[in-house]
Amino acid sequence: MCSSIGQLVGYYLQVAMRNFAQKLFMSCRFFGFLVLLLFASGVLQAQNTVPLSVGITVGAANYSGDLSYHAVELKQTKPALGVAGMVGFNRFLWLRLSGMWFTLSASDADAGDPVRNARNLSFRSRIWEGSAQVVFTVPLGRHFAPYLCGGVAVFGFNPKAKYQGEWVALQPLGTEGQGLGPAQMRTYRRSSWALPAGAGLRVKSGKHLEFFVEATYRKTFTDYIDDVSGNYYSQTELLQKRGELAAALANRSAEVIGENNLFPAGSVRGNPKYNDGYYLLTLTAAWQLGSSQSSRMERCYGF
Repeated sequence: MCSSIGQLVGYYLQVAMRNFAQKLFMSCRFFGFLVLLLFASGVLQAQNTVPLSVGITVGAANYSGDLSYHAVELKQTKPALGVAGMVGFNRFLWLRLSGMWFTLSASDADAGDPVRNARNLSFRSRIWEGSAQVVFTVPLGRHFAPYLCGGVAVFGFNPKAKYQGEWVALQPLGTEGQGLGPAQMRTYRRSSWALPAGAGLRVKSGKHLEFFVEATYRKTFTDYIDDVSGNYYSQTELLQKRGELAAALANRSAEVIGENNLFPAGSVRGNPKYNDGYYLLTLTAAWQLGSSQSSRMERCYGF
């Protein structure tokens, strides 16, 4: 009885969180919230109560999902850009609010495995993300501080595949039969939320300038960043109800082996047991704002 209640509560919590993330992301309220928090932090900074830093981030992003063939594949690495605002509360604890923009991609053609090559799926998805993370630092002298970080993020994605020289959005096509058949599988949303976690090194350079070198992983709550999750759907029904483009991009094996009966309806296309994720390796250059009094406070924090 307790187990059933727990499962029911967990299900409704998951649905509620996904709906919350969707509404938050699509209405841009999250970014408004970031601006509000940074403004509040700026007021505190003006009163010289806490140190505040703003920065620009550059780095690299790497995808992990149904089209991955190694944990980290260098061919899949894409550039990442972002902005960040950080406010310190004591010697060890900081809050960081950030926005990131990058692309994730992968292709079965790079897998080096005959079955994966025959599956012949690929994608590219432009991502933008907003996150709030707690940063726990351990100052080592006046210039270096290793740290751990973690928090929550919301992000948007739009998987596309290149077909006959053009990039085609995959979500509207329902490549795995979303919205069709007796099961009526729901069309996935192009936004979700994630739990970022990682570690880094903070380096102080001069009175106001500091650098953050960081590696993080995002555990997401969607399996459709790459538009691949479950099983192949009937090519005949896709052709009849969604058209030639949907049928062609749902099963692309014929482009490689000359026939598409290697993966019949119901055969495995992806693995729904594991959600997609992504890695970020970043360098942030941040500038500490404020007066000499806040600088003295920062030195009191041991950094």
